[in-house]
Amino acid sequence: MKKFKSKQILVLGLVALVLIAGYVRWTGDDFLDDFLPVAGIDEPDRVSGISSDEGGITVGTATTTAYFAETRQRKDVARSEAIELLNTIINNNASTPEARSTAQTQVTNIARNIEREAIIESLIRARGIEEAVVFIDETNVSVVVKADELDSSIVAQIQDIVIGQTGVRAERIRISSI
Repeated sequence: MKKFKSKQILVLGLVALVLIAGYVRWTGDDFLDDFLPVAGIDEPDRVSGISSDEGGITVGTATTTAYFAETRQRKDVARSEAIELLNTIINNNASTPEARSTAQTQVTNIARNIEREAIIESLIRARGIEEAVVFIDETNVSVVVKADELDSSIVAQIQDIVIGQTGVRAERIRISSI
């Protein structure tokens, strides 16, 4: 009986780590900046893509490009960590069949979301938007694009692309620009 409980604790611990990795991915906490350096970027204000001057807050092309590069890197690292933890559960002989099945389903969902995000980003760029990054979870889709301003026709085009690729309802799609 003790061995069964230790297996459950191991599986629950690994699932908790996967959830933490997902949380960090979506919150974008700044504590990851020490662990995810982006080449050529030293200033925290430049990493966020926002700098201030006497005239107010400005967003420049170098900083917005850095934002997209850093965001993609964070997304890739968080996903790699989550997949690694899930594979640990799948390959662990102490894991229950239910835990293995759940972990395999989560790996499949992550892979499907990676593919859909890449397709959506490519289709958005094909519409003339220079940069885009997409985040898909179970119920929502968030899209960040590089644009001075978003008019209703661009928003409608992006929503059509997202709906076509994911089937998510329009009210579950968040579109923003930097």
